[in-house]
Formats: sequence, C-alpha cells, structure tokens
Amino acid sequence: MRFFILSLWWMFSCFLLLSQVLAQQADLKFNPDKDLKIDADTMELQKREGLTIFSGNVVLTQGNKLLRADKMIVHSITLEEREKLKEKVSQQNLIPADADRIDVFGKVYAKIDNQFATGDRGLLDRKSNMMILSGIKVILTDGANIASGCRLTVHIDTGNALLESCSLNHTKGRVSIMMTPKSSS
Repeated sequence: MRFFILSLWWMFSCFLLLSQVLAQQADLKFNPDKDLKIDADTMELQKREGLTIFSGNVVLTQGNKLLRADKMIVHSITLEEREKLKEKVSQQNLIPADADRIDVFGKVYAKIDNQFATGDRGLLDRKSNMMILSGIKVILTDGANIASGCRLTVHIDTGNALLESCSLNHTKGRVSIMMTPKSSS
C-alpha cells in the first residue's frame, strides 16, 4: 500500500512539473519593442481581406523565440475595423497591433530557449488569447523531458494547457510523457 501511495504522489508531482513545462511553452507573446524578422520564399499581401501569406520555408524570429513552418497566414484587422476601433477609443493609445491571428501549416516547429514544440498545424489567436498546436503527433520537449499527443491547447493569459491524445481506430488514445529526473551532482 505504501508503494502505491508513493507511486501516486510521484505521478502527481510529474503532472505538476509537466503543467509548468506546458505553461512555459505558452510564452509566445511577441514583444513590440524587439525586432521581429520573417523570412520566406514568397509573401502575398491581400490588403482588402487583411491577409498576409508567407509561403515556403517560413522562419519567424524575435529574441529567443523561433517559429518555422511551410506556410504562415497573418490575419490583420481591416482598414474598416481599424477605423471602428479608432472611433471607440478616440485619442487613447489602446488600438491593438495589426495582427489578429496567425495560422501556420506544415512541419510546424516552435522554440523558446531550450523548449521545443512540433506539430502539423498551429494557431495563435490574439482575441481568444489561445495557442493551438495539432497534428498526427504533437511533441513537446523541455531538456530531456518529452510529452506527446495530437493537440495542445494553451490559454496564454493563464498558462493553463491541455494536451489531448490521438484517436486510433475510433478509440481514444493516450498522452505519453517521459520525464528524466535532474542529476543530483
């Protein structure tokens, strides 16, 4: 019985540590005071629709943050929406940045310091303050610790995260976590 209780305590401790890792993965807020660089093979601007489409080996960097994907679509607020916002807030400096939402597709890779996340599709939505990474397999790495599933949802404002398992043949799969204890040297 004592072994069972210790095992449950260890599993609970691992879950708390993983929650902290996932919350740190949510540090995708971009700093408006730091340079933001985007490289891609092509860029298409659709001003009326408020879209900027980057295609082919897209790389976005800012400070210690890196995002790579095959394609990235930046949804900006339209000129009409910007005018409505100006009317609402008058002379105040409360107008949000132009980017409302960012969608990324194909071999998505995000890196912050020594933390990595990979998937097939991603969404960063400023209105809902959420980040979603999904795919056949979503992998999160923090040093030697690894978690995998098929969909990661992070609430950026709270740091709460949900890693969902993959469905296999109409049955619910399982989330996999491998945690390596830090050496005591």
